[in-house]
Amino acid sequence: MDNLSAKQKLRKEFLRHRCSLDPDYRKQADQAICVNLIQVPEIAAAKAVGAFVTDGTEPDLSMFIEHAMQSGIEIYLPRFTHDAGHGYEMVEIKDMRNGLVPGKHGIREPGQSLKAASEDVLDTLIWLVPGVVFDSNGSRLGRGKGVYDRLLNKRSGIRIGIFYQCQENTEIPVEAHDCPLDMIVTENGVKRFK
Repeated sequence: MDNLSAKQKLRKEFLRHRCSLDPDYRKQADQAICVNLIQVPEIAAAKAVGAFVTDGTEPDLSMFIEHAMQSGIEIYLPRFTHDAGHGYEMVEIKDMRNGLVPGKHGIREPGQSLKAASEDVLDTLIWLVPGVVFDSNGSRLGRGKGVYDRLLNKRSGIRIGIFYQCQENTEIPVEAHDCPLDMIVTENGVKRFK
């Protein structure tokens, strides 16, 4: 089986795992993930974090985002754009309740009136990265559109994968353009790779 076919098979299997989580377990796991994130020293010392809004099956980081903003950490979220070569740009958000609008794929994102982050800011972000499956080497598979691989390409910030524990696989096929993670945060804790 080639890498593309193997990746597609893994995506299908692990999307099913993630979607089938019990709602009560998901809620408890989301809280545990947020608490674990808050305790990461690099996050506590961060000036700015690039986060994401759940699609409904990914971990919900709302509790972490609210805590971070109250602690003075700038939060940047992805917004679809036709102008950027990668299709997404990062935008600072100061109000999760009123600053987000329905986005391209039905996921809430910053409104168009908000200014996109500069390249200088993007280079300083700690990145919270969603995905479909991860392995014990810090590799991840997203949905296959390359959004985060393009956003992270040549960026020096720390990359933290945000997953449910059920999304771990022994090994993932890796290609040259795939950006490795520095750590993974799940409901079970934090795992560092570098």
